[in-house]
Amino acid sequence: TTEMTQKRLSHLHTQDATLDVGKDVYVYGPDVGWEKASVVAHRPDGILVQTEQGREKLVSPMEMDMASNTAYQGLKDLMELDVLVEGAIGESVLVRYEADQIYTAVGPILISINPYKTVDCYKQEDMEIYAEHGNTGIGSVEPHIFWTAESAYSSMKTDRKNQCILISGESGAGKTEATKLILKYLTWRCDSSGNSASAKPKDGTEEIGDVARQILDSNPVLEAFGNAKTVRNNNSSRFGKLFELQLDNQNLIVGACITTYLLEKSRVVHTNEGERNYHIFYQMCAGGTAEQKTEWRVSEAKQYHYLNQGGNISIPGVDDKKEFNVVQSALKTIGMDQEEQRKMFRILAAILHIGNLKFCEKSKTEEGIKVENPDVLKTVGELLEVDITELEKGLLMRTMFVAGEKVSIPFKPQEACESRDALSKFIYDSLFQRLVLRINKGMDKVDLCNLKIGVLDLFGFESFKVNQFEQLCINYANEKLHQHFLHHFFTLEVAEYKQEGVSVDQIQFTDNTECIKLIESRPLGVLSLLEEECQFPKGTDSTWLQKMSATLTKHPCYEMPRINDKAFIVKHFAGDVVYKIDGFLEKNKDVMQADLLTVLATTDSTLLGEAVFSMQSKNTGGKRASAMQTKKRVAGQFKDEMQLLLMLLEHSSPHFVRCLKPNEKMKPNLFAGEEVIRQLRYSGLLDIIRIRKAGYSIRMPLKVFVSTYLIFAQSMRFHKTFQSKKPNDQCQYLIEKSGVKLEAGAIVVGKSKVFIKENMHAGALDSARDAILSNAATKIQARIRCHQGTVRWRKILYGIMRAQKEKERAIKQKAEAKRFAALTKYSAKMKIWHASVRKRLTEEKIQAQIAARLAEEEEKHQKEEAERLKIEEERERIRNAAEEALRTEKESLHIQNSELMEDYVALKEANERLKMKLSMEMKRQESTAGIAQQLRSQVNRKNSMYTATMYNVTQDLKHQIHEAGKKLDMAPSSSEQPITESDIITKLIDIALQNLDDSIPVVPMARQKRIPS
Repeated sequence: TTEMTQKRLSHLHTQDATLDVGKDVYVYGPDVGWEKASVVAHRPDGILVQTEQGREKLVSPMEMDMASNTAYQGLKDLMELDVLVEGAIGESVLVRYEADQIYTAVGPILISINPYKTVDCYKQEDMEIYAEHGNTGIGSVEPHIFWTAESAYSSMKTDRKNQCILISGESGAGKTEATKLILKYLTWRCDSSGNSASAKPKDGTEEIGDVARQILDSNPVLEAFGNAKTVRNNNSSRFGKLFELQLDNQNLIVGACITTYLLEKSRVVHTNEGERNYHIFYQMCAGGTAEQKTEWRVSEAKQYHYLNQGGNISIPGVDDKKEFNVVQSALKTIGMDQEEQRKMFRILAAILHIGNLKFCEKSKTEEGIKVENPDVLKTVGELLEVDITELEKGLLMRTMFVAGEKVSIPFKPQEACESRDALSKFIYDSLFQRLVLRINKGMDKVDLCNLKIGVLDLFGFESFKVNQFEQLCINYANEKLHQHFLHHFFTLEVAEYKQEGVSVDQIQFTDNTECIKLIESRPLGVLSLLEEECQFPKGTDSTWLQKMSATLTKHPCYEMPRINDKAFIVKHFAGDVVYKIDGFLEKNKDVMQADLLTVLATTDSTLLGEAVFSMQSKNTGGKRASAMQTKKRVAGQFKDEMQLLLMLLEHSSPHFVRCLKPNEKMKPNLFAGEEVIRQLRYSGLLDIIRIRKAGYSIRMPLKVFVSTYLIFAQSMRFHKTFQSKKPNDQCQYLIEKSGVKLEAGAIVVGKSKVFIKENMHAGALDSARDAILSNAATKIQARIRCHQGTVRWRKILYGIMRAQKEKERAIKQKAEAKRFAALTKYSAKMKIWHASVRKRLTEEKIQAQIAARLAEEEEKHQKEEAERLKIEEERERIRNAAEEALRTEKESLHIQNSELMEDYVALKEANERLKMKLSMEMKRQESTAGIAQQLRSQVNRKNSMYTATMYNVTQDLKHQIHEAGKKLDMAPSSSEQPITESDIITKLIDIALQNLDDSIPVVPMARQKRIPS
């Protein structure tokens, strides 16, 4: 990578640029990428620079580039940069990224940086803006994914030619989301419901057509079956796809077609640490109903070998159950009924159970192997609707023909596992291809199609620690697309020069034709030798590598590593990639046992049968064969697919979207400069810049050039002769008046632009302009200083004159002060006399007021004292009267209490006598119950009478005491009261009541309310 970087830097370095002290430059570092710095000093061993962070470092000229004066503005189009170098591109992209402007244009190419957060710029209003102004160029709107989509739509309407939008980038760069946004815009822009962009309602409530809905709903289906979690992306597309929107002559969508490329089948049976299998398996386990799971015999995802290898069953922030409901709804939209969905999910469940099959050796007395868990095998057979016995034979042994006889050779356990995995991959791949055909069946209307807009979402260039067969195919596809990309842009460059009437020398640029020839040429290309080796029964990865080493060693794009003897190096346009040869032949053959294929062909499941037949037809060119020798291998199929894709692109007008990742940690607001520059190299954007730099890299509109260098015209710029010239003539006049010695063809004036060589722009014109501005600035400074001196002298003169006037005014004021002092002295004596008189009068007046106030206070005090004495006398009279009334009442109550006590004692004695009499009577009349009952009744009546009498007496006494208490309450109370007679009466009554016999019910007095003291 370091060697490749140095080669790129040698192309980007500006040879003729002056590196004066203080000059701003870009400095390259392997960890931080390009950073801005200024030249401090020149040394024999390099150039000393100081970065913006204050660090000093010694660098060589090969690690530097001239800094841009416009990159800090975050230009919408990088082609408008004054200096087209990696550092300027990185700086401009960084400025836009920090402002949440994730889209940047490079001419007709769109750069899209994944923000790893929600960016609110995809609303209905945004689509309407680009539908109205998007076809007017990047100058009127901001770069946007809708701008690219609108550009393709407008070009189709204007040129009546097929269009294709190519989306590329690494895993996690946002290709899938970009594809969905483009499809969203195009289906809205020209859906089959008949709504044009101008006629659509503004509230965003319009309904799209059925075909447009099918196109949009095919995305969640393809994502579920073709996307998976990887270490770089939670929703990584593991296949390439091309959406072709089919439009009629009124530019309305009538249909669509989907083409897929190179599905990663190995993920079905194996996932690396931290990754997942395809989403659909986890969605089934999480979202299936109890009835569905019973039919599928599935449980939690962690129970299946194919799903638990990576250690990640779920994805943070993703609800697999909810996603499964979305997939089922989308399947219904594209035309799959419940029965067809049921059959498909049964096949997917069978794949999960196939992964749980285990094999072991039979007993020592028997040869061969057996299935360790036959119940799982039975489940697989029932779900696939195949003969279980034949399925078991196909998994445990293979059939060969030796000397015309059929021989069955048993597998070893490891070979059986490989055969099991091959079966799973074949079934899933067949089902996936059949699903794509089913989607196309409901949408494809090629007979009604007039024009097409394609959206290609293809895997980006890949270079990992371990690169294998899949990476070689992916990078081969990127080489082909990169070649098409360069040739297309080169054609645009030549067309622009021709349109502007500019003659230019032959433009040289780095082509990747040699690398493509290395991979695909016959008979000595990498893939051709691989195909050849796959035909030999004893061919291995090592023998294939030996043949390549013998025939390709001298090729400029092929190299053998110095240490690892089981690998080879291909020098791609984006850098050198080391490929390990392990598994190349096996993956290219994609071996599927004929016995298992025969078993699948006899299935009772119509869906599985159709999928198998469709896959066989694809692999054998439409001929159904039982032997796998006629099968077209993976590399051959992929080469054919690439050829068809390139033919389609050749007949379409391409539009490019390059998706980039700002960092490897998938975090928002984190920009890794070196990582972005690396992806820019891989995407081919820097090659486009090299093509631009090979010609006239600086292109300024005529008006911009005139406004920039108008200073060269001096006073003529205000003259009518100059103002009446055409813009072309004005530019030519300014170039002549600049006084710069120009090389032939250094600056060319076109019809609408001025074309300037980059090395010319870096010094000559700007230096001449700076010299004129510096001279003018010197004159302006002299005039300003003269004016400032004159103003300062005038201020001093004015100050002297003002000082003289102030002195004369001071003398007059002094004379006036003396005269005023004399008058003031006499006036002071008069003031003292007047003050003494006023003081004396004031004191007498105050004394008179005080005497009157005292008399009033004394009179008021006497009145208050008389009133108080009167109140005291009245209070004493009331107290005496109350005490007398209370004493009289107490005596009356004492007499009544004594009488009551006497009555009570008499009643008690009578009660005792009655008791004795009753006792004697009861003894005499024990046998007579009637007499006893009468006596008992008499006693009870008498007791009731006594009780009632006592209760009435007590109540009367209580009432009298209460009334006496009220009277006492009305009397004024003194501070201390002695024990009153009422307290003594209450105590006596309590003592008397305690002596009564318990047999006589007495209602006690309410002691809670004591007589107040």
